[in-house]
Amino acid sequence: MNTGIQDALNLGWKLAHVCGGAAPEDLLETYEAERAPVGRSVLRFTDRAFTIGTSRNPLLRLLAPSSPRWRCVRPA
Repeated sequence: MNTGIQDALNLGWKLAHVCGGAAPEDLLETYEAERAPVGRSVLRFTDRAFTIGTSRNPLLRLLAPSSPRWRCVRPA
């Protein structure tokens, strides 16, 4: 969700400036170059976290700093 909000903010201010005449249209060309690396980074992290969180290898889960967050907690 945070990434989507950041994407919208990045594109929103650029659109506002271009539509208002305060910036040239080529400002919009910078959106993908700025946001695509963030998306790729989030995807890599999510993939790694999922792999660790669903691993049956106890050593891998033990070495993961965030492994307790991935354990299923059942309501009482």
